This record gives sequence, C-alpha cells and structure tokens, in this order.
Amino acid sequence: VVKQGDEASHFYILQSGQAEVWAQGLYDDEQKMVNILNEGDSFGEDALVTGGTRNATVKMKTDGILLVGEQKDFKELIASPCIEEVDPDMTKIMMEKSNYQLLDVRYEEEYEDSYIDGCQLIPLHELRDRHTELDMGKKYITYCRSGKRSAVAALILKRQKYNVVSMRGGINQWQYETRSLY
Repeated sequence: VVKQGDEASHFYILQSGQAEVWAQGLYDDEQKMVNILNEGDSFGEDALVTGGTRNATVKMKTDGILLVGEQKDFKELIASPCIEEVDPDMTKIMMEKSNYQLLDVRYEEEYEDSYIDGCQLIPLHELRDRHTELDMGKKYITYCRSGKRSAVAALILKRQKYNVVSMRGGINQWQYETRSLY
C-alpha cells in the first residue's frame, strides 16, 4: 500500500482485511514486521503531520477494503483540531504551574546526548505499543528535536484519550537547562 521512504499524500483507514507494518530502523540492516493492522485501524498520518516521508511499509496480508483520504482533508478534519502546540516558554510554565509531565519521543541516542530534566522517554516508533505505560490521569507535553515527531506523538496520544499537547520547535528551541548522560 505504502513504501517506507516514499513521499506522503494520503492517509488510510482499513475498512476490512488485515495488513502488516514493516519498518527499518535507523540502526537496522533490513525491515522488520512491527505491527499488524486490523479493521478500523488507520495509517499514513505520521508523514502527513511531519511533512516527511513514510516511516514504514504497509502490505496487505489479506484481501480487504481501504478508505483513502487526501492530505488536505486529513489536516482539516483530523490533525488541526487534535494537535495543540505550545512554545517552550509556555511549556516551562505548564511544567511548573500546571503539573504537566514532559514526554521525550526522540531516539534513545538523542536523549542520551541532551534531554530536559524530569522527562520520560518513549521513542515515537515505540509509542503505539507503549502508551499504556503512561498515566491517563496525568497531563503530558511531548517534545522531540524540532517539533514534528512530537506533533505525531500528541496526535497518537489524543486518539487514545490522553490529555496532551506538543512543544513547538522541540528541544532545538528550548533555551533553558538540559542534561546529558555523557
């Protein structure tokens, strides 16, 4: 259906059938199956939110029916109403005054290099499987390097009913202290 690395212009909803998601990580030699999609599942939204390329290959495992949506419809109907962004200054205030928890969605190697104190790390590529590690009663601010992956993370978590916003500009725009594991 879609191939990792291709440009994105559509999102998909699996009306019937089953599909496999294959991805090659930054440090992988080849693609690995990372998920199975079933009736009602959607895919393709990550690349539409980030403006990047497809982060996985999706192959139909069985016969099925796919509903296909245009990029402009996705942004108008789904992304814009669901993703709330705040700037780094507001993030700092929300952490101090409103008890928001920071969620770093970058790769572990990026986190080791520089992270914001008190954050929790769940890389974006693991978030769909690990979101249950988060507390539904807490409020979260997602962040990444530039703000694109954190917007995807916020969308994923919103769809799971978490109270979440995304930090615009990512850690690149964070002008406060950071820590490093080195």
